[in-house]
Amino acid sequence: MHSLCRGAALCIAATAAIAFAQSAQASSTSAPATECTRGTFADYHLQGQPGDPGKGLDTFRLSQQYPDSMPEPEALPWADLDVSTMSDDVAATYIDEVFAYVLEGNLDVDWVAQDNAVRTWYHAPWLDATKFGREYLHGLTRERDAQPLTLAPTQTELAQTWSIGAFNAPGGWAIGQMWCNPDAPDPDQLRADPTKPNSLPDGTVIYKLLFTTADATQVPLLEGTKEWQADIADLPPATGGSTTTVADPPRSTGTVHLIQIDVAVRDDRLPLGWAFGTFAHVAGSGGVWNDMVPVGLQWGNDPGLTPAMQAAGQQPVDQWINPTFLEEIARFDTEPSAPQAGTAPDRYFGHLGWAGRLAGPLDNPMSSCMSCHMTAGVPAVPIVPSSNATDRVRLAWFVDTPSGVAYSPVMTDTTGTFVRTSTDYSLQLSMGVGNFLAANCRAEVTREVVSPRGPDRASPLEEAQALCDEIVTAASAASSSGISKWWLVVAALGGFAVATVIGRRRGAGRTTQGATT
Repeated sequence: MHSLCRGAALCIAATAAIAFAQSAQASSTSAPATECTRGTFADYHLQGQPGDPGKGLDTFRLSQQYPDSMPEPEALPWADLDVSTMSDDVAATYIDEVFAYVLEGNLDVDWVAQDNAVRTWYHAPWLDATKFGREYLHGLTRERDAQPLTLAPTQTELAQTWSIGAFNAPGGWAIGQMWCNPDAPDPDQLRADPTKPNSLPDGTVIYKLLFTTADATQVPLLEGTKEWQADIADLPPATGGSTTTVADPPRSTGTVHLIQIDVAVRDDRLPLGWAFGTFAHVAGSGGVWNDMVPVGLQWGNDPGLTPAMQAAGQQPVDQWINPTFLEEIARFDTEPSAPQAGTAPDRYFGHLGWAGRLAGPLDNPMSSCMSCHMTAGVPAVPIVPSSNATDRVRLAWFVDTPSGVAYSPVMTDTTGTFVRTSTDYSLQLSMGVGNFLAANCRAEVTREVVSPRGPDRASPLEEAQALCDEIVTAASAASSSGISKWWLVVAALGGFAVATVIGRRRGAGRTTQGATT
């Protein structure tokens, strides 16, 4: 059994997922190309459903008029830089120019992606689903909590994290190809050239704004940062634990504070085809955007580097860490910080990733920017190892995975070998597909019971729906083993596995047509 499969249920789900995916792809490729359908995705959580919080209001709008043809190449400011050796000066200039590119036009429209007069940006669909889905005011989705003492010695309360990301035109084109048929997403369609890996187009730029419910009284570095009103989880103050496990928390309007901005660039000149950078707000009275200080830029995973090696003097080489950032936060940070579960960072706000790799203030210090995102694909796999993993095991999450190549692509169980599809370092894309499949899981089994394909195809509704619940239960249990964002696992596997297994149960001893979505 593959080391990434934690428990038989998840491995069975993974194999079923691929079987269904291959079946769906075979049927889609046999049909002639058709014009893509646009503008059908929900904008925010519960839109048009009972309890719609934005009904009759001016709400967030998903930028979903994806380009139907590949956009003409854009003159990117960093394209003239010599990245063959990526000196410190080049890395610093690279990330500054990407940041200026992201800000251009977005500040004038308060980050309304489709209203940018310089260049249109596009959102990934299906991030409205689940209790973590897009809120109706700005389209923010919920991420991992920041535990007390994560961000400052004065942070006494757990803080919620909410974020929104967008893609420039080449990335928007790829999203549109993947979701050409809104009822049958095909993750294998990101590439412009079908003979090459499933990469987003060269020149794709992605940004993500990350907000926290912590304010400057809890985290002084946030003084003067940008604030938004957002429809966030309405939960009592907590001094520990995780509020993301609350079944279905109510929401209400609250204030969130910009703390971090992530950027990612597809660049064929780089060893793995990607550069990831992150910025953090360091209060300095220079204005919100001048106070967003680059933490660093990363273009590789530094395979083999462990904390022991770092402590002995060996530092990551596939990145640049901004020394100014570490100097600036020294006036707020106290060393050492209180240890977090499974971690031992030496700073609060300025903690880096595992063995000194790049990570932002809200990121998991046992991972890194590229390590986390390289796992993106369908079906999902854990984005970090368990908190008690040995360094030898943990190194499996720090390998150099080229753009478009599925991380840990082979997953096996007793029935055979199956292959993952990369969503090219984009967890937004893999999570969106997973959410779609999970949402259609119960809808599909209910529809099949109500309108079976012949009298011998019917299956008890309770049994069919129980299969959906089995996947949720198995993945939830896996969270106790340290799988971060376990809902990504269930989202990506749930719909696939249930639809396929139901088809197998109905077809036991006879031929079936397979599952459909």
